[in-house]
Amino acid sequence: MGKKKLSRIFYDMLDCLKIDANGKIFDMPYFLGTMLFIGNLEMAGQTLDVVDGQQRLTIITILFSAISDHFREIGNDKLSKRIFQYIMTEDDNGDLVRILQSKTHYPFFSYYIQDIKKEIKEEANSEEEICIQETFDYLYQRTSENSLRSSLCKLHGKSYVDNITYEDILKALRDQVLKKARFHAQCDCQTKTNIYQYISTGCTKIVLLNEYGRLSDIVRTSKDEENCKKLCMEYNIV
Repeated sequence: MGKKKLSRIFYDMLDCLKIDANGKIFDMPYFLGTMLFIGNLEMAGQTLDVVDGQQRLTIITILFSAISDHFREIGNDKLSKRIFQYIMTEDDNGDLVRILQSKTHYPFFSYYIQDIKKEIKEEANSEEEICIQETFDYLYQRTSENSLRSSLCKLHGKSYVDNITYEDILKALRDQVLKKARFHAQCDCQTKTNIYQYISTGCTKIVLLNEYGRLSDIVRTSKDEENCKKLCMEYNIV
């Protein structure tokens, strides 16, 4: 991803961070774009294939890795580990599992981004690895205290920003993605897909699809009129 596009995504997030009259920072809804997944959650150990949205998921993972580093640097290991659970989790056996898996940039991504301590030091060799490194360096710098305060001062004024702790700014930026970011997953009328499962976590919405029929066909034949209307509105189905 080019630096201009990356910069636009990051500063769009900052633009959605607001400060009220009492000096409290809070997050507003932010639309991250369309994402499409294929998979079956009923199968144990099933992974979801990302049809569209891999780049945005990668950026979010890198952003969370940078924020985790900053939490640890200010002495809050609890918050550092907590946000890292969206990068690395555990399976039923207690073994570590990467949330985002990719064969194209493995293993560089795993130890440069998905290692909370980043103990393995390797040079980026391929063009993709260099891009990952540059993206992390950019987001790490932009989420530093001086950079975040400078950006927020331009948006809201120094008097408001000075009363907010760096930790609260990082938490608001984290919550911008976890609680208020909206992912709009859809398919066009030529794609033979239907809704396999629709789940909602906070304001983050994901549609899981399989290879039968069309999205609009399933919605129109749904017996659940209320949910049918909601899906039609969500995915602009006429």
